[in-house]
Amino acid sequence: MHDFARTLPHICRPPHTQKVIDHFGRGLLHCHSRALYLVPEISALDKAVNIWVATDPNETRPIDVLKTLIAQADGGWAFL
Repeated sequence: MHDFARTLPHICRPPHTQKVIDHFGRGLLHCHSRALYLVPEISALDKAVNIWVATDPNETRPIDVLKTLIAQADGGWAFL
């Protein structure tokens, strides 16, 4: 796992990304299939309503692990 996965809660989640989401009322976010480990952190953001997972070449296709992604995101998410 990349070091970013350990630092994301400190640099993005509180407070910067959450402030942007709060300003606009909801968040439509994305990550790449190379960084599927970010899904739990992204889904933990308050008022984040959608996660788009872009497919990267030579990486796991998000559709192939969709059930796992939904479980990691507490089951209440729409993935594109």
